[in-house]
Amino acid sequence: MNAVQTILLGDLSGVQDFLFDVAAEGGGQARRLRARSLFISLVAEVAALRLSEAVGWGRSQLVFSAAGKFLLAGPALPEAARDRARLEAVEISRWLFTETGAALRFALAIHGLVNGQPLPHAYDHAQQALQRAKWRPWSDLLGQDPAWPAAALVLPPISPPCDLCRRRPGRHTERDDDDTERLLCARCHQDGELGRRLPTARWLELHAPPPPDAMDLAGFGLRVTNANRPAPDARFVFALTHQYPVTDGRIVPRRLARHIPRHPDNQPVEFKDLGARATGAPLLGVLKLDADNLGAAFRHAAQGAANLDGVKRLSERLDDFFARQLDDLLARPPWSDLYMVFSGGDDLLLVGPWNVAFDFAGHVQQLFARAFARDGLTLSGGLALVKPTFPIRSGADQADALLEQAKTEPALGATVPKDQMAAFGQVWKWSDHATVVNTARRLAEWVRQDLMPRGWLHTLLDLAEARNRDAAAPVTARLAYHIGRNYPPSHADGARGELRRWANDLLADFDAGQRAETRLLPAILRHALTATRSTSRDEP
Repeated sequence: MNAVQTILLGDLSGVQDFLFDVAAEGGGQARRLRARSLFISLVAEVAALRLSEAVGWGRSQLVFSAAGKFLLAGPALPEAARDRARLEAVEISRWLFTETGAALRFALAIHGLVNGQPLPHAYDHAQQALQRAKWRPWSDLLGQDPAWPAAALVLPPISPPCDLCRRRPGRHTERDDDDTERLLCARCHQDGELGRRLPTARWLELHAPPPPDAMDLAGFGLRVTNANRPAPDARFVFALTHQYPVTDGRIVPRRLARHIPRHPDNQPVEFKDLGARATGAPLLGVLKLDADNLGAAFRHAAQGAANLDGVKRLSERLDDFFARQLDDLLARPPWSDLYMVFSGGDDLLLVGPWNVAFDFAGHVQQLFARAFARDGLTLSGGLALVKPTFPIRSGADQADALLEQAKTEPALGATVPKDQMAAFGQVWKWSDHATVVNTARRLAEWVRQDLMPRGWLHTLLDLAEARNRDAAAPVTARLAYHIGRNYPPSHADGARGELRRWANDLLADFDAGQRAETRLLPAILRHALTATRSTSRDEP
């Protein structure tokens, strides 16, 4: 890449709200969610392609594109080229306004470097300009008219409304999985169609001008095909399989399709069936992982450079990790029951049996640390446990809140946040993750072997929470009484003696909390209780 003189930043806002605005009614929630996730990725890709072409740049000017955001960097642009980019942004906004019912919003920032401005400073200025643009949603649709052109921001009537989303007018009559006839809007109809065709598809083709039989995608026509090769008249192509002709310059070398569990007929496994595959309680785990301090890492990669090659290499490594390596992992046991909602750039969101999602979080962190510790990057995560019938949007909101907790609140005994996991009511450093996992599994196994009643876990949890609420409360004496009255002697044979020695160690450290096992006892016990809950129990 030559010396950078202009930065273009694009951003889709409202992504998570739009992504999870998928009703559970009508069946096929997993199928529709997969289609919606792919739709968002494609909109961002199309926006980047349209802006690149508008200013006369090629795909090599794309520095990164992930999670609805992209960065283009290239030579100086004349004002005419900037005007063309702004016009493209207006057209993209107008299409999103109508197509998504104003749920997705597009913002663009153009920043030209002046007087030898260092790239990190230029990037920060571009980010600030982008934030200002995001604070004025849809202002680009109003034009320069000094009067308020209210008609530009009025959506068409939604009567009769879509039976699924209730946000757009119903246009298509379909029968759902329960053989109930429903009236769907164009967006929900296309989500269903795309979700049905994706499992057997090989290519996503973008055509311009759009053919009559193609799905409308911000000025392009989208075709989903399973042909051996993409159509010769396709402008751009995304491969949905691992193998594709590398000599075909139309193919965008980025993985957009993500792993989902499938039935033998290749259709997605629905969330209620995934919950039934969990150990113990039939719950789903909604996992959100996100890299820490990425902005600082990008600024460091650009420090003293005339271009953004260092940023692009780091971005490509991150995208390869989240979009390719992790997706490949999910294709094989023990991770194949995990549904990757989105993954790319520097974060992921997935849904699956709670215990599999929890174990996967620890495995990902180990891989991430090996790949990016030298770049100064760490990972934080949040795991929410929800019933399979719970709206997946609410589960994602809970996971988001837990991720924010991991990024902003130091774990008990720590002094700084980040590089942490939040789950089961506590936050801990990844260095203590193995302690949480191994101790919880140990307790669960003792319960399964009838070495300790499951009720003892509840007793220990009550005592641990009482200690955390009031350090001066006489909780340790109650713990000593509970252990002395109920637990086998420490000299007992095998696992019985092991159980008592574990309890004695806990008692000895209960007040001081020097060991991670003591500090994180509530999370450990909640994990063990969840793992040993039978499906017949109706517990909170």
